[in-house]
Amino acid sequence: MSLRKIASRDGFFSRKQVAVKLKVTLRTVIWYHEKGILDGELVDRRWWYDADTVREAEVHLRQSRPLTAGERNARAIEMFREGRTLADVVVELRVTMKMATHLYREFSPGAPCIDSEMFRELLDGMRRRGIVARDVPSFVAGVGTLLEAHAQLERLRVRDGA
Repeated sequence: MSLRKIASRDGFFSRKQVAVKLKVTLRTVIWYHEKGILDGELVDRRWWYDADTVREAEVHLRQSRPLTAGERNARAIEMFREGRTLADVVVELRVTMKMATHLYREFSPGAPCIDSEMFRELLDGMRRRGIVARDVPSFVAGVGTLLEAHAQLERLRVRDGA
């Protein structure tokens, strides 16, 4: 196949075009080719890559490239909209539970979401008030959510001066 035929055909990209499309350097495209991530065709001493190969490389790079803070936050919001749990976010995005909780709070302020530190404070506050473990479900049910229960105990602590 001649260079003219390939250059004139839709769906083939030069190394430079691939670099622009993948948002990487030309040297990185060469490295991807050497590692087998990109499979091209040498025609008249120039490498050409078909659209499917470039698309596969793009998917591979998206999965292997570390997420920026913005991409991570956007993905977390998408997951929360899908109804996924905090644990799902931690596993898929490789963030700490504290970070996942923070992202959830940012996404939906006032949502019933507490972190482990708040939960310990909640249990300590209940213990100080004489609420035993078997009474926790009824206490929380009477208040509404764990977050509201924590807030209620905090108000009681402030009121009592403890």
